[in-house]
Amino acid sequence: MKYKSYLKDIIIGILFALSIVLFVVMYVNSREVTSENKIYVKYEPSNFVVHEEYTNDFVSAVDIARKSVVEINAFLNNATSAGSGVIYAVDDSVTYIITNFHVIESASSFRVILYDGTIIDDVQLVGGDEKEDIAILLVKGTNYEVATIRQVNETNPIRLGETVFAIGNPLGKLGGSVTKGIISCLNREIKVENQIMRLMQTDVAINSGNSGGGLFDINGNLIGIVNAKVSATGVEGIAFAISIDNATRVATELIENHKHNSDLVVTSVGYVKGRVELGFTASYTALMSGF
Repeated sequence: MKYKSYLKDIIIGILFALSIVLFVVMYVNSREVTSENKIYVKYEPSNFVVHEEYTNDFVSAVDIARKSVVEINAFLNNATSAGSGVIYAVDDSVTYIITNFHVIESASSFRVILYDGTIIDDVQLVGGDEKEDIAILLVKGTNYEVATIRQVNETNPIRLGETVFAIGNPLGKLGGSVTKGIISCLNREIKVENQIMRLMQTDVAINSGNSGGGLFDINGNLIGIVNAKVSATGVEGIAFAISIDNATRVATELIENHKHNSDLVVTSVGYVKGRVELGFTASYTALMSGF
């Protein structure tokens, strides 16, 4: 009887030992062992993306648009004001920059700073329209990054809630800043500097110095020129831009109605038909006398 009890214990012990050996063999075989006897565990989560292969449509759109946005400094006597602008078009040997009328109003000279820091001091006024708050500047040469303008029509309208972003020079010191938001209203009637205007409303963060900068769609196409924001205690996220179709209409007239000579010096400023001839107030006449 005692012999059978010992035999039973021996069999149980052997089975237990075999199970341990089997476990160790299975565990080792499940690991990847190198020649240096190092064990590596390969982690491949389903959403992991290698950095070199990473793409982002918004980042690409910003990279496209940012090269067309410039900083603008406007000088009058010892005073300097700052704003933004967008490289709008090229024609023969000159390039046109669109901005706001209020950015360049009454100034006697201008400076343009490109996205890469290049400074251009040979900048001339082509014309401006106070009512629509649009102005055009001219720089010599055509080797600049021109904005891609969205063709807005019935089949390609700007939509409420559409994602947009602004690039500009907030505070006159932070050129190339990008802020993102949506279109909050397509055609808001507001009063800006005693002018009744119909503008696109957006919640994109806008600050002093952004005026004249671009509002772009998610593909990097120019859809508006930033020109105003509501600044009041308790108010946030209410800014406005001139729609690109209105801006283009005014810009086209200013460019077509100005004159420059063979030396690319502006001899007569442009204007919008139906406004006072030369488009604006006596400050522009005084400015032109300095050319």
